[in-house]
Amino acid sequence: MTHQTSIQLTKAQQAQIKALKAAGFGSFTDIVRLAVDRMYQMHQTEISKGGNDMDAELMVKVLISDSDDILAGFPFREGQFQDGAEDDETDEDCTWLRVVLGDATDTDAGQEQWLNANSRILEYTIR
Repeated sequence: MTHQTSIQLTKAQQAQIKALKAAGFGSFTDIVRLAVDRMYQMHQTEISKGGNDMDAELMVKVLISDSDDILAGFPFREGQFQDGAEDDETDEDCTWLRVVLGDATDTDAGQEQWLNANSRILEYTIR
């Protein structure tokens, strides 16, 4: 039995759906069903344990031209590290740097102060 629902997509996701349809992956419904199944299969172990074991991440938006050295001096805590970057889907001049927060679920006061004092950081969020 199926259940009808609606979702909100970004422009980038709309373009991805369009490309997947054009490549023969089926309808929008087919693509969403496959994506949900793949994600479920990928995380089945964490789901069966009652939650996900993924660490919280600090995402820091910066200009691509600043991305190489901008986290120099960031007060990393034990178990925290920079783990690459992700493209900004809405601004081609920017990127999001990913900082794995280890056992922490949020930044601490010193990290917040450092982020807020750095004028080259455009925005940041925890996910």
